[in-house]
Amino acid sequence: LCEDKDTYTYCRSSELPAPPPKLPDTWGGIVSFSPEVFCSIDVSAEECELVISSLLSAMMAWGNYGPVEYWVLGPEVEALEKLANVNCQRRVDRGDYSDMDECLEIQLSKTGEHTHKFEYYRAVSAGEVKSARGNTIGRSAGRNGNRHWGIHYFTSSFPGLGWGSQKLVFHEYFHAVQHAHLQTKDYDERGSTRVRGPRFHIESSADYMAFTALDQAHRSGDLDVGSTPYSYEETMEGILKIPGRPPYIWFYALLAHKFGHEVFLDVFYPNVEELGWEGAFVKAYGISGREFHTEFVAFLDLPLDQQLAILPKVD
Repeated sequence: LCEDKDTYTYCRSSELPAPPPKLPDTWGGIVSFSPEVFCSIDVSAEECELVISSLLSAMMAWGNYGPVEYWVLGPEVEALEKLANVNCQRRVDRGDYSDMDECLEIQLSKTGEHTHKFEYYRAVSAGEVKSARGNTIGRSAGRNGNRHWGIHYFTSSFPGLGWGSQKLVFHEYFHAVQHAHLQTKDYDERGSTRVRGPRFHIESSADYMAFTALDQAHRSGDLDVGSTPYSYEETMEGILKIPGRPPYIWFYALLAHKFGHEVFLDVFYPNVEELGWEGAFVKAYGISGREFHTEFVAFLDLPLDQQLAILPKVD
């Protein structure tokens, strides 16, 4: 359900209600209200609809951890300013910022001090618009909110259309799943190696879960395939062939093959805050992360057909 609000486009599920103005403390729990998507007026209706449909499909795969706000910026400065006003009024009304002007100054800042705010994503979108002339920045999105706000808060450049754009939303939403399993409000603890694990863990696991869930959503009919068909097998094979660094997405493919896909969400994440990344890994898989990494390195030396054989078989 998408509505033109004159200064922005607002989307939510047609079957779930929007969160109430006064938010309950639902952190870490499954909620019964819709994610909310806010798009600047220079973002197409199709792109805004892609974001909400992808979010809902990801929630069907992993659970509806909320509340979720997803803010999408196009390339135009005037559209940015209008959406920033909507955002900052909401932040002030909900007590996330005490001062409207301070919020606007941060969201509109072009300095490096305030990275990953609205102006950053507008600039990324502007770079995409110019890409036809050889100035490609690439799409960008991030989970950029604060834990004490009590919401999973995302900001994004315009996503584009097609399965790659859907995958971007799945990837970002999985970060909400990861953070939902950490109750602490201590910023340093939430970002510590103890709970985050090795450097590759956060992003590679989100990529693996996104690629896999997107394939399932397309095959089940929960999410429209769109004009560019997605091949899970071809995508995973292509990742294996990227030179220069280990394809850690396959670390998680190998884990799922050996121990079952469900262990990651059902056993590992519910224990990661208490036991830390390494302790939760041992509890979930009965082997240390370092030991399994040795198996993973050996797996990378196998012939391609043996590597591809571990992917889930589909009809």
